[in-house]
Amino acid sequence: MSLFCDRIDECVSNDFTMLDFNLSRKILFLFVACVSLPGASVLSTYNLVTIGDLSTSSDVDNRTLVCGSLVSSSSANFAIHVISSPSTAAIYSLEVNGQIVSGNPINVDAGSFGVGTNPTHTITANGVVSYILDGRQVSLNGGNDGSTVNVDANLTSLCSSVTGNIQALSSYLATLTNTPGNNVTIPTTQPGPLNFYVNAIDANGFAVFNLAGNTVLNNGQVQQIELIVGSSVSNTLQLVVINLSGTSISFSQGNFVGTWFTSITTGRAQTIWNLPQATSLTINSDWMGALLAPYATVTASVDIDGATAVGSLTTTAELHNPPIIIPACL
Repeated sequence: MSLFCDRIDECVSNDFTMLDFNLSRKILFLFVACVSLPGASVLSTYNLVTIGDLSTSSDVDNRTLVCGSLVSSSSANFAIHVISSPSTAAIYSLEVNGQIVSGNPINVDAGSFGVGTNPTHTITANGVVSYILDGRQVSLNGGNDGSTVNVDANLTSLCSSVTGNIQALSSYLATLTNTPGNNVTIPTTQPGPLNFYVNAIDANGFAVFNLAGNTVLNNGQVQQIELIVGSSVSNTLQLVVINLSGTSISFSQGNFVGTWFTSITTGRAQTIWNLPQATSLTINSDWMGALLAPYATVTASVDIDGATAVGSLTTTAELHNPPIIIPACL
């Protein structure tokens, strides 16, 4: 049985209520309960969250939370688009709950670096900018503003909470049904664009699409991916949710185009790609929009442009802003 429901009557048990007002004996109104899920704030607070390990040799624009270990020995740069100040120095821009493997320097451009209590870490300060953490060089460019490397006794508890919250968010989004009035065109016999058309929203301002992951992301006929918002909902659309089914998904075909996906302040910040079943995701084409795949081992060779919360991540490319804009009902 598919995880996603296609008909209204299949979703009544998932916090959906149907009311038939018999207007012209044809109109059916679907009211979706307004919910508040802490997992949404995770995607607005962090640029990257891994429930497990992180391996990276590149950059992260904003804050990073690693609930496993930092397992890469390559040099990496964190919080590169965070402005250093005494106020940001008090915030952890990089948090690692597990081990820090030996290797080349770790650079944190702004904010502090927090590590968990297990295993025990050895931290040596060489001035206010340079630290040695478990034998590895750490540079804090915000050291003059008060940034530090220190043990956060609350990190394990935070990771437990964040893990549960993003898993719950993914599960909830997976219960949402396709929004009536919207459609997707998918090329099947010859190369062409894959277009999402948003002309309707639900009571919470959401536009929801449910599709097979590899039909969208690993379709040899797809040349580009675009989301087109109709004028009737352009001022009221709060969030686009694209639920993708499948356990093993690859993205290697098609480029994101159009004003929605290329906009940092709106489109990417108002799109969540939710992969609730995925245990493996390979990304070989630039990704745009928030990525929520809490059970997936993710491998990326290209940039991810949006908030990312995954099972684990191995990447040689950059993770960029924006965080999501949290809608009123999420």
